[in-house]
Amino acid sequence: MKVTDHAVLRYMERLLNVDVERVRQAIVDAMNTPRSGDTFSFVGDAACRITVNGVTYCVRDGAITTCYPHKDQ
Repeated sequence: MKVTDHAVLRYMERLLNVDVERVRQAIVDAMNTPRSGDTFSFVGDAACRITVNGVTYCVRDGAITTCYPHKDQ
């Protein structure tokens, strides 16, 4: 059986009591407080990767679509 991302999110929110809005705000806050050494790289016309405080965020069409721990290459 497949479980959608929406179902996982609601499970976390409603059964594990994860404050999803607080997590969302933490992501926005992190993106609004760049630090020395943060990087910005554009991919194509619409997407970019932004690394802030050791986390890489992927942004497309004005929305953060995913994030992951930054790994130096």
